[in-house]
Amino acid sequence: MSDAETRAYEALQARQYARAYDGFQAAVAAADPADADVESRLSLLSCLAQCATMLGRLAEARDAYQRCITACDGDACGPRAAAWSIQGDALHGLAIVCLQQGAFDEARARFEAAFCARERVECWDQAAQSLALLADIERRADARPAFLAAVDRTVRFARDHGLARFADGQQLRRYDAMLQWDPTSRTAEAIQPEVARLRATGADPAFLVDVALLLANHQARIGDERGARATYGEARDSAPPDRQWTVHAWPSRGRSTPRTRSKISRAPRAGSPRSAGPTRC
Repeated sequence: MSDAETRAYEALQARQYARAYDGFQAAVAAADPADADVESRLSLLSCLAQCATMLGRLAEARDAYQRCITACDGDACGPRAAAWSIQGDALHGLAIVCLQQGAFDEARARFEAAFCARERVECWDQAAQSLALLADIERRADARPAFLAAVDRTVRFARDHGLARFADGQQLRRYDAMLQWDPTSRTAEAIQPEVARLRATGADPAFLVDVALLLANHQARIGDERGARATYGEARDSAPPDRQWTVHAWPSRGRSTPRTRSKISRAPRAGSPRSAGPTRC
């Protein structure tokens, strides 16, 4: 690796995207197409596309991702798992660009292809990320049955491949969407037996607390003050001792939701897909 390439990677690591973009653009232009180091050339293209995405240069990002994908089509890469992994990242990154450009149908196809590429090299966590973003497209389109089916697919895949925390995070997204869609107590009542089954099978206590908080917030939102108080209390009493909380003062009569008095930050649970660009497994 040349000094210029090293500086470009360092700039990307430091999130200095404009500087990194210039460095990768120069490195790609100087790269020899006949170079046998296929992975290195693909990595340069992928990083150039990431920087272009972060800078809002979506047409340039799309071009760089497409060049990276094309370079790995057919047998061009040979039996190189690292190159296939980069191709999966490029497909995922291109799907994100499509989302930002409003090309949802193409984004669906690209995320599906990214999932297949990542599954091929057994990069399970990144494959699950691609599935999760497929579900996001359906949520944006308000395609409710399609969203629920996509989340269920993600949860099954994550659990089948040892990604329990990711699966829990996706299950929370499913419950949250269902509760937001329903202005009554019917969905909450339907979820309760499923939560009881999960508790009986040894689900993560932190996940069960998160579910309880979702239910309590829903109860407060629809005006069920007594139910919300009880569910908040259950969540508090069953929480792990290191749990941090957002503290509420209960509303005066006539208000339907608690008002926040002070906030204690808590690290987010795994399972919420990020769209800042592809990451290597």
